[in-house]
Amino acid sequence: MSGKYLYLVEIARGRDNRYWKRFYENVTALNAKAPDFSGITRTVLIAHHMDAKAVHVLCSIGIRQPAEVEVTEITRESIEEPDTGHRVYSELIDNYFRPFDHFENL
Repeated sequence: MSGKYLYLVEIARGRDNRYWKRFYENVTALNAKAPDFSGITRTVLIAHHMDAKAVHVLCSIGIRQPAEVEVTEITRESIEEPDTGHRVYSELIDNYFRPFDHFENL
């Protein structure tokens, strides 16, 4: 059994984006997890078995400008790199994602 991958998915301008409602519907269908208690605003974490391109397609359904949505894989290396900003999600990853799934690159 192969593991999943963890992705950081963002929509430009968050709730101010004209496609935010559609983005919200798409990522909710993929069981997205908001990174904090404010709910889904701009950024979500998604655990999925498909690659980043496929996740991007799924998150961009119905959005006329798919470039508004950005999908980045979170890996061991990206968590350690200070430039990525993935380190701020490490507690959520350790407590919510890692105990319940096997991730290929975490």
